[in-house]
Amino acid sequence: MNKPSFPVPNALNAALTLGVLALAIILLEAATSAHNPVLIGLAGLVFSYLMLTNYSLAHEAVHGKLNADARLNYWIGLIPATLFPMSLTLLVNTHDRHHYQNRADEEMFDYYRASDNRALKFFTWYGIMLGIFGLYPPVATVLLAVLPLRPLQRSLRLTKSTRAYASRFSKDEVWRIRGELALIIAFWSFLLGGLGISPWILLLFYGMALFNWSTRQFVEHAYTELHLVEGSLDLKHFSLMSWVLLHRELDLSHHRQPDVPWLYLPRLASRSAPRIHYLAQYAAMWRGPRPIPEVRGTNS
Repeated sequence: MNKPSFPVPNALNAALTLGVLALAIILLEAATSAHNPVLIGLAGLVFSYLMLTNYSLAHEAVHGKLNADARLNYWIGLIPATLFPMSLTLLVNTHDRHHYQNRADEEMFDYYRASDNRALKFFTWYGIMLGIFGLYPPVATVLLAVLPLRPLQRSLRLTKSTRAYASRFSKDEVWRIRGELALIIAFWSFLLGGLGISPWILLLFYGMALFNWSTRQFVEHAYTELHLVEGSLDLKHFSLMSWVLLHRELDLSHHRQPDVPWLYLPRLASRSAPRIHYLAQYAAMWRGPRPIPEVRGTNS
C-alpha cells in the first residue's frame, strides 16, 4: 500500500501564526483603551482561547511541522513561543521527553499507589487543574537562562517528574534558551513601552490564558491505560473548538503518528470507535487522582 502523503501546510501555518500574533496585539491594545470591565473581560476570554491556538502552533514547530524547512520551522516557531511566553528550546526538550515517557511514572499524575505521597499527588493534580502549571513554561525559561545549570538540576530533584526533565538540558540548549529569553524580554518591552499596553491588562490577559492552557493540559491522557502510545485519547469536541485547538483533542492519533501535521488528524482518527466528549472527560478530572489500576499496560 502507498503511504498517504501529509505535506506540511506551510502557507496556512504562516498565516495562522502571523494572524494570531496580530489579533493578540489588537486585543491587548483594545483592552488598554477600553473602560468597560465587561468588554475587557470578554476581550481577555477571547485572548485566552487565542493562546490555545498559539500553543498548538508552537507544538507543530516542536515536531518540525510548522514549516517543512527545518530552519524556517525554528524561526517561525519562535513567534508563538515568544507570544506564549516560553523558550521554544524548552518546549522541544520537554515535549520530546513526553513522547518517550507518556504514562510512565514521571507523568502518572492521575493515578497513585499505596506507597505514594497522596497529598503531593493531589496538590500536583489540582495545581494543573487550577492553573498553577501555567506558570511552569515562563518560570522554567527564566530559571534555566539565569541560574547555573548543575545547581539548578540538583535543586529540582524533588520528584520523579522534575528529576526526569531537569536532567535533560545541555549547555548548548541553555545558551539557546538565553537567546530566546532575550527575545521574549524585547517583545514584552515593545508591548509595554512601544505600544503602551497596560501592565495590568497584560497580567490579566496572560493570567486568563495560562489558566486556560494549564487546566486542560492533561485532558487527553487522564485515566487512560499506562501505555506509551495508547495512553492517549481521541476526544469529541465542538467543531469550532476543534479548529481553535488545531485538532489537539485528537491526541491518540497524534501519538500514533506524531509526524502528521494538525490539518490531517481528523483523517487519521477512527470514525467508528466511540469517543468520550471533551467536556465530560474534563469534568471527570475534577474528582482527582485515582488508585492505580491492578493491570498495568505495557509501556513500550
